[in-house]
Amino acid sequence: MKGFNTQLSYFLKSIFILFFAILALSTNSAFAKDWYQGGTLHEANALTWQKATQQNKLATCADFIAGLYSKDLLAPEISEKMKSVEDFKPYASELVKQLDAAFAPESDPAQNKKMFTNQTVKSTAMMLMIMMKWVQN
Repeated sequence: MKGFNTQLSYFLKSIFILFFAILALSTNSAFAKDWYQGGTLHEANALTWQKATQQNKLATCADFIAGLYSKDLLAPEISEKMKSVEDFKPYASELVKQLDAAFAPESDPAQNKKMFTNQTVKSTAMMLMIMMKWVQN
């Protein structure tokens, strides 16, 4: 019986160690999404933007800028700076700030809903990028 208890104890310790190893690996930051992944706000309205996470906003803005870049529509002075995906981040961050300002919630929820229900993220982002002269003429 003593041998059985020793084997059972060893087995339980092994399971315990394996469980925590898997837990540690699954929470490792190496498995986290990159800053430009996971944007879902492309077709959203301003109300959805107001409630979205900063990560979602940043990834969505990165997609907008990457889309313009891939179609060769970014202004040349911006496009020539794009050597890696990290070069998009300052522009995506600035676009997030601009959209946050454009979609700043009204204090009255009814007025906020009335004002922002029909404003789309995509069209407002494009308008802002044109105003900031990020898009070629």
